[in-house]
Amino acid sequence: MHPLLSQQRAHDHIRRLQDEAHAEQQSAIAQQNISAQHDATLDRLYRFLRQINVSSRHTAVEMKVAEPQLMVVEIKPALVATFSTLHAEGIVSAFDEKFIEHFTQTLERELTHHT
Repeated sequence: MHPLLSQQRAHDHIRRLQDEAHAEQQSAIAQQNISAQHDATLDRLYRFLRQINVSSRHTAVEMKVAEPQLMVVEIKPALVATFSTLHAEGIVSAFDEKFIEHFTQTLERELTHHT
């Protein structure tokens, strides 16, 4: 083989190796850029989702309404007056009197239980 031809082949071979190395470097740089863009996109997405999560939280406020405190002393006279009037007018039967008595006892128990 002619020395000039061998030298040319060696030169071409070195140039191909350099071109391959340069292409690999460019590919690695492109991969790093894609990876960096991907990371940045994921970071933006994460921040967006975190912001949505924080803004969508509702503060739960539990309101308790105080039940009115009923005193047996206040209710009993009104019930006795009502039932006495019904009994005096003849509107209440014997069955109703038992119901009224049972109702009054149950009411007194419930009111004393709640106080």
